Amino acid sequence: MKLGHCALDAFDQLVEAHFMWTFRNEIEDRWSYPNSYDKGWIKHDPTLRELNGVYSDPNHPSCTRTVTVPDGDSFQVFGFDAAAGEGFPCNGEDDIAWGPLPGKITNQDTNAVVVDFSSKGGPTDLSGTFMPVPNPPFILWEDGNEWPKMYQSGV
Repeated sequence: MKLGHCALDAFDQLVEAHFMWTFRNEIEDRWSYPNSYDKGWIKHDPTLRELNGVYSDPNHPSCTRTVTVPDGDSFQVFGFDAAAGEGFPCNGEDDIAWGPLPGKITNQDTNAVVVDFSSKGGPTDLSGTFMPVPNPPFILWEDGNEWPKMYQSGV
């Protein structure tokens, strides 16, 4: 039984919800956890931990953006830009590192976030929305840019 308890402990620490399959899952939508979640029947409060991860930025091909949550209710954004400028891909050799940029969730209900990009020549308060439900999750910025999440980090 120790192995089973260890597995349950790990599951409880790393997974935000439990899923139990029954025959009803296949015959009625209301018993299906994934369908209920997708339809918004189950309240989902995004946490800063879900923001943790590595994102791509279509305005900077092959240049990653990393969101980390060091502590508390704020987060930081780090990234790389191509030495050749915006629109050019990062090459892994002469890319320009930047960050940390301060950010925070401004509204838990709407998943609104704001980041200060002023240290790299951008706005002091670029607003966006973290979209945790699609696969992959993404951040949609008010300027129309969208950062899809490549993978989770810092869990």
